[in-house]
Amino acid sequence: MRRASSVYALRILAAGAAIALAAPPALAEEGEEERATGVVEEIVVSATYRDTRLMDTPLTISAVTDHDIVNKGIEDIQTLYQSIPGLAYRSNSQTYNTLTVRGITPPSNGGGATVGVYFDNMPITDATTGGLAQTLGPLFDLERVEVLKGPQGTLYGEGAMGGSIRYITKKPDPSGFDYAVQANIEAIGESDGLSYRTDGMLNVPLGDRLAARAVLYRRDRQGILDQVAPRSEEDVDTFLEDGMRLVVAWYPSDTLEISGMINVIDGEYGGPGLAYHCFSESTPSDPGGQVPVYDLPGTICEGQFDQFNRRDPYETHLGHWHHQSGGYDEQTMYNFSIEWELPFADFTSSTSFFDREIDYSEETSPRFSAAVQGLVDGGCLGFEPACGPGLFTGLGGDGLFYRASERFVQEFRLVSNTDSRWQWTVGAYFKEDESQRGEHERCHNGGPPAYDGLDTHCVLQYNFYPDVPIPTQQAIILFLNNVIVPGNTDYPDLGEEAVFGEVSFALSEQWEILVGARYANVSYDLIVARDGVSTRSDPVNELGVESEIFSPKVTLTWRPMPDFMAYLSYSQGYRPGLVNTAVAAPLVQLDAIRATNPIAQQWYDELKSVETVEGDETINIELGVKATLADGRFSFTAAIYSIDWEDTIIELSVQIPELPQVSILGIDLLRNEGAAKSQGLEYEFRMVPMENLTVNFGGDWNWTAEIDAAASGRYLGVDIQPGNRLANAPPYSQFLGVAYDFPLGNFNATARVDAYWVGES
Repeated sequence: MRRASSVYALRILAAGAAIALAAPPALAEEGEEERATGVVEEIVVSATYRDTRLMDTPLTISAVTDHDIVNKGIEDIQTLYQSIPGLAYRSNSQTYNTLTVRGITPPSNGGGATVGVYFDNMPITDATTGGLAQTLGPLFDLERVEVLKGPQGTLYGEGAMGGSIRYITKKPDPSGFDYAVQANIEAIGESDGLSYRTDGMLNVPLGDRLAARAVLYRRDRQGILDQVAPRSEEDVDTFLEDGMRLVVAWYPSDTLEISGMINVIDGEYGGPGLAYHCFSESTPSDPGGQVPVYDLPGTICEGQFDQFNRRDPYETHLGHWHHQSGGYDEQTMYNFSIEWELPFADFTSSTSFFDREIDYSEETSPRFSAAVQGLVDGGCLGFEPACGPGLFTGLGGDGLFYRASERFVQEFRLVSNTDSRWQWTVGAYFKEDESQRGEHERCHNGGPPAYDGLDTHCVLQYNFYPDVPIPTQQAIILFLNNVIVPGNTDYPDLGEEAVFGEVSFALSEQWEILVGARYANVSYDLIVARDGVSTRSDPVNELGVESEIFSPKVTLTWRPMPDFMAYLSYSQGYRPGLVNTAVAAPLVQLDAIRATNPIAQQWYDELKSVETVEGDETINIELGVKATLADGRFSFTAAIYSIDWEDTIIELSVQIPELPQVSILGIDLLRNEGAAKSQGLEYEFRMVPMENLTVNFGGDWNWTAEIDAAASGRYLGVDIQPGNRLANAPPYSQFLGVAYDFPLGNFNATARVDAYWVGES
């Protein structure tokens, strides 16, 4: 749980010196011009696929410019979200990055993401883990970041139930040579070392109409968690990332642009990234499975069960002899785009390929030890003779989080460009996403040497005492894989074929109406591998679900005077249906005995009926206002919203007490039995009260974000009850930024004060 917090940052930047190294004067002048001229900077966005002024776009958007990114010291989404009203961020552990807009957070594991993420025209949304592993998004050499609030199903398709995030990069410029260099050093509380980041950009003309732009960066972030004896390591949750982006653009005419991009990110993580705590004497595990059950003689651990929450949060007491936590996150993005300005419309073709592989292992004893140790000590229900007391330590349950995805996307768009009361956008979209998630075939990240050749899942390998014979360990692991973690590897394939469009008509000089819709055929196919096998060729089950979705949008806009606009909008977002992975192995077991067992037949029919679930959707109604006052010195935006989440996908755990061998730890089923609601108010103010001084203030008051259903909390530590608040949905968040420019010798300097407040969630 993330407690109520207030984060304050004071930055005094020698901005002029940094810009002198960076060379491009536009970046320095952009923010300075706003303060020097005494008016609020005008920001142009492309969220509707046409360039419009932010303050004249009838959509709730927050935009962070390149100037803001540099002067606020924003590195990635972990620091970006603080400046965006209604955007929340949560990290469960290393490689896990959850984004939420307006409180729309999935109440259970499973399902697609609820926030769409785009890198230029490339969709890079995490689609394999319900949005738990969104990319961090390095922010150097970006034109801006746009955050669209509320469901965006019409233009952006599946996954944009709460909103969308767009990273807009800077284009190659054939008019001249350019470069930029940036270096940051920071000290993090509870860390013994310094963290740093270096970035570089080079823009090279290759002719009058051809140019290349390259970006390189490295960031080395120190950890904050210390691991006690017997390993005795400090700052174990480290993060090292290298990245490269290359864009080549050809402008054969003033109306045609052809470009190709490759973006590579290679991240290495230390671990564990979670701080669990132990005790000097054995104590019962709590119902949520948060307290390890083991002894570490001679360590600093001491205390009783009820003192658990008062432990040092920056020490982790997981201490298996062999386990080496850590992993990697590798991403490669390719894009080929054509942008052609025709006499009546702008044509865009975007072809992209996104490849990502995440492999992270950490010791997670609290998640598994109590139930599994009890099962082994009790003899594995008599099915496995090797089981018995004195084998399992409950010490090192291993979480092997492996995800891989290969995504191909083709999109075509036509956007009108004539001066007419009618404006329109039409497009076609095709996506094919092939993924894998689960365990590897071999124990691949540390572990006892005797396991090097063991072809089986490794989720339980670290729980045995060292003197237990390897054949005994292997026999127990194979049995437990059958009954606890069957089919640990699965292959979800997600596809979408869609056509979409929007039409707006100016009813008068003051009134405008926009109507849009998206018709999509969304498919979700899943192959569940057999126990202990990671292959498509011998599946235990193969199922799919297909949905035809209609996602409409209507917006009425009123502009009674220059620089003032109000709008009323209705929009929808959606996620695809799913396959219930957990029923695959129980169905095989029940099928073998149902001919002679009526109870087995009854449960076989029940589980067969829920092999697939339908998708869910959000429906949003919002009223917004945007205005610029005081001769351009003051601007504000505000929107009040109400989102209904229908047919919410939730997770329920069921037991078959008459057949314990089928559901020893329960069967986790995804069902369309939930409903949720989110209501709130967003606001953002920008002002230039005097020359060289700017003040920004904004926030989100989310007074309702609750689920109207019960759900299993096995992996969350606590069950979800009707009326509970949605996770990662703080009731309020606010930010305040004050910047002042002043001369410093031959340079221009900027002094900044930034403060952030985030409520408990």
